[in-house]
Amino acid sequence: MAQKKRELRERIVSLLEKKSNRALTEAEIAKALEVKGEGKKSLQRLLRSLVTSGDIVRIRGNRYAVGDSADLIAGDLIVLRSGNGLVDTPEGTIFVFSRDQGLAFPGDRVLVRLHTEAETEPGRDRTGKVIRILERSRHDIVGTLKSTGKFFYVVP
Repeated sequence: MAQKKRELRERIVSLLEKKSNRALTEAEIAKALEVKGEGKKSLQRLLRSLVTSGDIVRIRGNRYAVGDSADLIAGDLIVLRSGNGLVDTPEGTIFVFSRDQGLAFPGDRVLVRLHTEAETEPGRDRTGKVIRILERSRHDIVGTLKSTGKFFYVVP
């Protein structure tokens, strides 16, 4: 069973690399790989796993692509004392300004869109912006409960 799963993983990544000019939906992937019936549920789980591991990315419209073609890279966020962060990826480290971290916390597995050369500040190799949190490092957050009229929120 593990061998079949590994083969399907490789076939999915290979298919997305071949079709790097456009992202595919889950249905298109299933059709191309001839996955039917009960296999579709395992395909869904496998796609989620591949996204979390950073092997592939899920973009708008629930479409899947290889990260390199979409300038998206998955990695773990490390927050520095300054509030800025670093995303540790297999391809190297990406600098992320605090304003570009969104709601990500230290240790979260995130998806980062790389900035173009024109957007990158002088003196920085690679910078990016967190566009999605793939997996939280913590499930409990300690903070102070605040209220503004009808709304309540927690300040970590």
